[in-house]
Amino acid sequence: MAFTAKIVGIPHIPTIKDVNIRTEPKKSGTLLFKAPVGTGGLSVVEVKPDAENQAQAGKVFQWFKLAFSDGQQGWCRDDLMEVQGDGKKFGYGNVAVSTLAFNLERAKAPAAAPAAVPVSAPPAAAAPTPAVAAQQADNAGPGMIICMSQGGANMRPGPGTTTGAPVFRIPYLAEAKILGTDKSRDPNDPFTWINIDFNGTKGWLREDFTRLKGNFEQFGVGFHDMYPSPAPESWWARDFNLNPNFNPVMHHGWDHSGKVGAPILAGPKGGKVIKVAMCQKCGPNGLSAVTDKGYGVSDGRVLQDPGWNYGYGHFVNVTYHHDKLPKSTQQKLAAQGKAGWHISVNYAHLHSIAVQPNQELAPNASIGTMGNSGNSTGAHLHLEVRAHQDPNNTNWPSMKSGLMSPVILFLR
Repeated sequence: MAFTAKIVGIPHIPTIKDVNIRTEPKKSGTLLFKAPVGTGGLSVVEVKPDAENQAQAGKVFQWFKLAFSDGQQGWCRDDLMEVQGDGKKFGYGNVAVSTLAFNLERAKAPAAAPAAVPVSAPPAAAAPTPAVAAQQADNAGPGMIICMSQGGANMRPGPGTTTGAPVFRIPYLAEAKILGTDKSRDPNDPFTWINIDFNGTKGWLREDFTRLKGNFEQFGVGFHDMYPSPAPESWWARDFNLNPNFNPVMHHGWDHSGKVGAPILAGPKGGKVIKVAMCQKCGPNGLSAVTDKGYGVSDGRVLQDPGWNYGYGHFVNVTYHHDKLPKSTQQKLAAQGKAGWHISVNYAHLHSIAVQPNQELAPNASIGTMGNSGNSTGAHLHLEVRAHQDPNNTNWPSMKSGLMSPVILFLR
């Protein structure tokens, strides 16, 4: 499929009806003409980074040289256009669903080996993207939590909801010092609770509402070698649950909510794509959730329908082989009688997909972007984990007996 572009302008500013097409890949380049929003089917001729190194949120803009139907060619910035198709030639892989180009990660071309060296050394690992760098734990300093509940979260007087009325509601993204941890006083509550100090107010917060930083290992709530959240631009939505005494609604993974187009990233040691599945019933723009088609959430007709990918919407399965797993994960698997096992992960409800089956992923590679496809009521990533013994197994359903909480591998 050819790599093509569509001019979308700035979607949240509908008064913008056209965008500037320039002679060079920079904002100060001479204006050639204005292209109307909605112009599509434009062939991509070339891609270059911004010649003036202009960036947004730490990410340098990319400029696309586009071929128009009248024979003209000119440069358009990546935050004003969507792309789709086979972009491997330009460093984008296969973009299955039309996606804002700025939200895609572009691979860097490998540097040429020096002429005097007969065999080039293996390339160094790519520097983390700004989103990855922002989420990676700083091991120095005191153990801290960041509140990842978008509406804030209740601090309790003890470890558990049954210990009394909230003492304070800590705001979203607020940081607090970790004082200690304990199990819930409710025997059906599977979570660890974290005793925190927020600007002098002390209380207990459930672990799933937090993201960790600093020296948190000493409190037994995670290990620094675990994979960071694959959705760095997200907030917490829902945890893994197979205990009907705790919550009658079963849930086989974690949900990270966010905005359509937010990046979804592979693990820090790479992995192998074992399946890419587009949702046939998710509409022409690939975004339709079941509620858009008149179904209720978790309708049995959807969860049993391959046209909806059994509710997963657009999804990607990635296997992380045992030798690439964190030491802490290997030890946790061994403690469960699963020494040497591998882990496969389902990244579901995506908007766009940036990988292909059998692709070996670079560390922290872009898998795609967050979406609202399938059995979904809003943009989020559903993260599901299954362990298995066969390194060559690519059959996700056959791994169901190895279902486990993502906490085996991931920090929240």
